[in-house]
Amino acid sequence: MLEAMGNEVSATEGESEEKEEEDEWTSREEDEVSGGLWSLSHEVEDGQQVCVLTCAATGSSQAQLCQSGAEHLRLLRHPSIVKFLSYDPSLSPLVMVTEAVLPVWGVVSGMCEEGMVTGWRDIAKGLAFLHDKAKLSHNSLCCECVFVCANTSHWKIGGFEAAAHHSKINHTFIETIAAIRPPDTVPPEDTNPTPESTPTVPCHSRDVWALGQFMLSVAEEAQLSSEYTTGTPL
Repeated sequence: MLEAMGNEVSATEGESEEKEEEDEWTSREEDEVSGGLWSLSHEVEDGQQVCVLTCAATGSSQAQLCQSGAEHLRLLRHPSIVKFLSYDPSLSPLVMVTEAVLPVWGVVSGMCEEGMVTGWRDIAKGLAFLHDKAKLSHNSLCCECVFVCANTSHWKIGGFEAAAHHSKINHTFIETIAAIRPPDTVPPEDTNPTPESTPTVPCHSRDVWALGQFMLSVAEEAQLSSEYTTGTPL
């Protein structure tokens, strides 16, 4: 009898802790991510913590880019890419559900060097997969497109609205995504692109440039930029 009572108490405590975790998760404020194209909220579905992203794009062209980003995420599977769970393309505005993640800018302040370098490695692995396996370039990698998994703390790439397969990147496409690319992600070659200059830029180089800018932004946010920019080894 005492054993049964102990089991009941343990079960009650476990349920209470789980409820507290769920309440803490769902009480988080909404975030604007991917340059304001999506509004991210934290919810629980079927007992699972998830993120619900609602398209906040203005105009049909931006809405189409959100649709494209959702399709890319649906097809891509890699530990360094945000895990897609579901979406309904018939909804307006578009709503997409992903695994539980947090925007990276909310966790980097004061982060230790080891955690930051590990995160950079996660993102580099994700880009290598995109370039080498998927033959795709992200084209807008920045803090607003990088997330931290709530369960594993791994850093992951999201925000694929400007992404495209290498074969489809031309002058017209670069002009199409210009309005949603943060300035820091745009390499000098794309500042004033021309039909002649665009094909000469290796597709992966845009992400390499953006990765460097992203790493610098993270280091500055963590107040460690002086250590990295003075040549001190990591």
